[in-house]
Amino acid sequence: MTEDPKSTTEEAFLKKAGPKISLISVSTVSIIIAAIAGIATLVYWRAPLDRDFSQGEIFKTTYQFLLLTVIGGLVSLIYTQLTKAMEEIRLSKEKAREQNRLLEEKAQEQRSTKRDLQIGFYTKFIGAYNSAKRARRILRATARESAQGMILVRINPYGKELQTLIDIQLQFETLIDEVEARPDLFFSIGNANNLKSNLSSIEEYLNDIVDEYENLYQIQTGNSSSLPITKLPKLAEFIGKYRNAVDFQNRFKKPAREITGELLKLISDIS
Repeated sequence: MTEDPKSTTEEAFLKKAGPKISLISVSTVSIIIAAIAGIATLVYWRAPLDRDFSQGEIFKTTYQFLLLTVIGGLVSLIYTQLTKAMEEIRLSKEKAREQNRLLEEKAQEQRSTKRDLQIGFYTKFIGAYNSAKRARRILRATARESAQGMILVRINPYGKELQTLIDIQLQFETLIDEVEARPDLFFSIGNANNLKSNLSSIEEYLNDIVDEYENLYQIQTGNSSSLPITKLPKLAEFIGKYRNAVDFQNRFKKPAREITGELLKLISDIS
């Protein structure tokens, strides 16, 4: 659990100010005791001194002078010490408040930076996800044709969109790298393990389709502009009917839905 910077600063202030206040108190008490002892001594020796000095005038004058000097000095000393102590306490409190303010500003800046990075990550994920869905729809619309009861794949539009899909697959690789590099950004969603797992599922699914495309040149197509879709089973599943696309649902659609929910919750929880 993160330690509150404000409480930490206040504790440091109390530890620092406490000994000073105690030292001042001890010094003041010591001076008071010494002054009382001095006055008591004068009072005790008053009678003998009265016998030695005419009508005790010298003693009275000396006694009054010393009494005023000691009491006045004592009051002045106590006032000075207390004023100094209160000023030190005031300055210490101001310093502690300033430290708390700086710590809070730093913490707020860190939270803001973290939130910006999470929003940026979410934006890149949604962009890659939507681009993959767009490529799927274009492939369904332009790369399929029927001939003699067979579904064929037209080579040119297929190749064009698969090059786009390669870029998208690389974007998901980059997102995985970002999660591995900064797991602290996603700490509240299972130490980023679940996020990485879902991203890997999507990346691997797209990579299977890309691998199939890269292996296409091993297929002897001759001069034909198309080939049976049965020779491209990964593509067939990707652009086929949704209810029959089990891999598409489990390895692409479902992980993407979980990632979206996790990231939106994470971003909304940042204060």
